[in-house]
Amino acid sequence: MSNNYRKKFISPGKAMTPEGVRRREKILGRNPWGGHNHNALGLEFFQGRFWETSAREFKIAAEINPWNARFKANLSRAYLAWGRWKDAEFWALEALRQKPDESGALFCLGLFYEKHGKTGAALDCYRRCAASKPPIGIRADLEENIRNLMELEKEKLRSA
Repeated sequence: MSNNYRKKFISPGKAMTPEGVRRREKILGRNPWGGHNHNALGLEFFQGRFWETSAREFKIAAEINPWNARFKANLSRAYLAWGRWKDAEFWALEALRQKPDESGALFCLGLFYEKHGKTGAALDCYRRCAASKPPIGIRADLEENIRNLMELEKEKLRSA
């Protein structure tokens, strides 16, 4: 592959936008890279707050490597950020069926339960997530969410 081709179609500046991904897919075909690269690209879009595009990349990664629970957990996280709660729950449960201690899926499921008022189930997911040694990016949010839910539970007990 020539350097000029790489600069024009695969350079990070152009490839990290939804338009760049569409152009890349049109030129190189739907699956020019393996699942790990689609997952990495989905993470870039997630950080850039392109929820729909990041979900699409994570879904491609999960289709290429259906045995990888982390890809499904990332897809769940993208759906949560996008506001598609039922899809987020589905993919988190899929990841947990495959790997019961997947920290990303446990965290997403905890967020889902918290959003839907199921504080007991959310606390259980967060505690299981904490026990599974989550990555640094999840730890701070996890500790804060556990603390907030514990306070909420104490408030419920006091008022009852």
